[in-house]
Amino acid sequence: MSTEPADARTACRTHVDLISGFLGAGKTTFIQKYCAWLREEGISFAVVENEFGAVGVDAAALKASYADIHELSGGCICCSMLPNFTELLLKLAGRYERIIVEPSGIFDATSFFEIMELVRTRSGAETGFCATIVDPRCLCRLQGEELCVLQSQLAGSSSVIYSKCDLPDLPDLAVCGEFLRALAEDGALQIMETPAHLMRQNDFGTLLEQRAVLRPVALKKLNHAALFHCPSCKPDVTFTRAQLEWFLTRFLEGGAARDILRIKGTVRAAGGGYFAVNCTVCDCMVEEAETGYGILYFIMRGSPTAELRVRMDALFSSLPA
Repeated sequence: MSTEPADARTACRTHVDLISGFLGAGKTTFIQKYCAWLREEGISFAVVENEFGAVGVDAAALKASYADIHELSGGCICCSMLPNFTELLLKLAGRYERIIVEPSGIFDATSFFEIMELVRTRSGAETGFCATIVDPRCLCRLQGEELCVLQSQLAGSSSVIYSKCDLPDLPDLAVCGEFLRALAEDGALQIMETPAHLMRQNDFGTLLEQRAVLRPVALKKLNHAALFHCPSCKPDVTFTRAQLEWFLTRFLEGGAARDILRIKGTVRAAGGGYFAVNCTVCDCMVEEAETGYGILYFIMRGSPTAELRVRMDALFSSLPA
């Protein structure tokens, strides 16, 4: 079945699903799998994609397979982009059975419930499930304000879904579960037994039956604009895969680079086309891409420093042959 909206004369009951998770947790990969299942089941859907600073990076992966993808970039839908987000939900409500919201990785999920109260009143759309995607390998590397962000996301989660469990260095999931339940201040926080990469039909069916309720957790309200920044860079050089991997490895070594939480974007490939870059606090991935903007985005703690730019330029000028 197509993901196109229902006829305006036959408005459908809409549920809005929130897929949260810290930077690089694997939200887009999970949504791709969820969308494929919805299509197989004949359930109409739209996706609202919010990227902090970066334009079209994660949305491009979804647009390659699904038609109705709506982007809100350049800020967070819980603060600076809130009016645009609310207006878009009201526009889509009644046209789709599911609206899937992928917020930025630093989204304050408590705001979602305030927004949905307005959307419910004006359109009849209801909150669906709210899943938090967690890469268990990265939990020990989150600190301070990042943990506050994750706590906010867990406060409204109907369930936690572990991602990247097929990669090496997987920690003890029982220990991770204890940590997440303590952070959520809820010993009954549901953690899906099936990790994201193994989810099947019955797992998605279970998710659709869930409804999220905001937990009464004492949360610290964050000022994203002051705590996190997203500078960008458009390299003047082209890269081979080996050169790009060399650059990313050297750039992330020590010093001020430790404040970088994620690098994503595309760069021009020496042989034509582009390479897509997706780095988190745990790993770096480089893949071939047919199209791109030739821009790298750096999501980081605090304000960007001159040291980072100097280091970047020095590495660009000394790429190995």
